[in-house]
Amino acid sequence: MSTAQAYTWTTHNDSVPASIHISTHERKACSPTELVVEIHAAALNPVDIQFFSFWKSTWGLLGSGEKGVGEDFSGVIIEKGSQASFDYQIGMPVFGFHMKPFGPHGTLATHLTLDPATSVVVPKPEGLSHQMAAALPLVFLTSFTALVEYGRLTRPGSENSAVAVLGASGGTGVFGLQIAKQYFRVGVLVGTCSQKNESFTRHLGADEVIDYTKESVLDGLRRYKPQTGYDVIYDCVGGTELIPYLSELLSKDGAYVTIVGDKTSRGSMGGSLTNWWSPRQVLRTLLGKFGLGPRYYCINLTAKAEFLSPALELFNDGRLVVPIDSVFPFTEQGVRDAFERLDTGRAKGKVVIQVANE
Repeated sequence: MSTAQAYTWTTHNDSVPASIHISTHERKACSPTELVVEIHAAALNPVDIQFFSFWKSTWGLLGSGEKGVGEDFSGVIIEKGSQASFDYQIGMPVFGFHMKPFGPHGTLATHLTLDPATSVVVPKPEGLSHQMAAALPLVFLTSFTALVEYGRLTRPGSENSAVAVLGASGGTGVFGLQIAKQYFRVGVLVGTCSQKNESFTRHLGADEVIDYTKESVLDGLRRYKPQTGYDVIYDCVGGTELIPYLSELLSKDGAYVTIVGDKTSRGSMGGSLTNWWSPRQVLRTLLGKFGLGPRYYCINLTAKAEFLSPALELFNDGRLVVPIDSVFPFTEQGVRDAFERLDTGRAKGKVVIQVANE
């Protein structure tokens, strides 16, 4: 059996960087429906830090277990099960999303064994580097889920829509902007960011920009709001500042879609998991569902390969920007430095680990 190297968390330290270590282990056998991908690049996400804290305080309490690190990957198929789809061939460059809540197998590894039925695996275009491909899946899938599954943007049909993206210069926000303007061609696109990121946010498609350091987001949204209201407010920041004003800000069938929820701590888990301890979020969702209030959703991404297809279309048309903040080597010090960079909250784009040469 061949060996592989992978990074995992342990429960021995409260610091994310100090809890990460690399280990060598036998490569997981490939079942008839699985693929083995040799990883060339993997990306980090804030959810990695949040999930570490959650995992350590729950599963980690049961003992000194290990948890694999990473969900995004780009690489090359080197092994294929006998029953795996003919869509995949040995030697094919692919990228995608793979998340396992427990166990030592994350994407920050030299090799990854996965089943396309439960993970997202799509062919990588020739001109898309492994670094850029690894930076795409989680954030693109999250934004597409928010705007399409819950925001109900359609193509065609959204040209007269208005969308606001809160946290427009962040990892998910940059793709929320591009999906809304470049893919769905929404008529009015408003983004929030600090002044230093205003030109960057406009470059990605924002028609109007609210500098949250100079005015409240509420005042800015009121100023740019179309007469009929926003069809989607896509929240990548969290908090409750806008909640009392959703009926005023949203259109008749508009939706407030948050990937964070009411929480404001960067280190704690966001998304739909927070519904378990935030009954107000659940109540808002139920009231909206039965037409007794504005539509409200606190969500996680939907892991569908077809949700990455628009990214390929935009890339092939030259209309996709994949911001990369920094690239670190696949060494213990490199990975720890990468997590420290991510944890600053100042990364402009994705933090990527170069696992193997292009």
